[in-house]
Amino acid sequence: VDAMRYTLECLYRNSPVPELRLLTKRTNFSEVPIESASFQEIPADDFIRSHELVLSTGAGCNIDKERYMEMLRFASESHAAAVIYTLRDESYAIPDSAIAYADEVGLPVFFLPWEYRLSDIHAFVIRQIQDMKLRIYQAVQTALFNCFFESRDLNCAAEEISTAFGMPAAILNRMGEIKGRSQMLPEEDCVPEKLEICINGELSGWLCPYGTGDLHRARETP
Repeated sequence: VDAMRYTLECLYRNSPVPELRLLTKRTNFSEVPIESASFQEIPADDFIRSHELVLSTGAGCNIDKERYMEMLRFASESHAAAVIYTLRDESYAIPDSAIAYADEVGLPVFFLPWEYRLSDIHAFVIRQIQDMKLRIYQAVQTALFNCFFESRDLNCAAEEISTAFGMPAAILNRMGEIKGRSQMLPEEDCVPEKLEICINGELSGWLCPYGTGDLHRARETP
């Protein structure tokens, strides 16, 4: 599953800007998924989403350095993936106390030289996320085709979907009866959502994911 999601490790290892510099301590970035990216300044309010890469110029932080702490607190509480700052000059220097706070809460913070454009990082990350999603769908499609042509049952199909998207899954017929299930399917009868399975425009059944993993998030366009 880890190989089929875009993570902070992917960005850090293959950054389009070699000068991207980590300001906080190095952690296991392969465990930090990136699902979207956005430009944020203070006040950030509730505009930062979970697993989002936050891009900022630190507007106003040269006058009030407490804005750095405010932004990092918002980002941490929103479970952002990381924060990348690009700063105009030395008057915007990030206080050591803000970096220490980010280390304490496990929020990676990066510095991008001013001559580079945050929009280029944003476009790169969004493109990488979309490419990753496409590869996931192609891999699932191939696996499901193989299940069909090898005359394997729907348990096989449910297991392939479960493996690709990192959550248990079940396949129901039109009557709501489970016809295929992954190995780790919970015992509860209720599921968060039913996704229609249609063939030639006709409802054939439902795909039922048990969880909030990549299958739900992949339906959104960053």
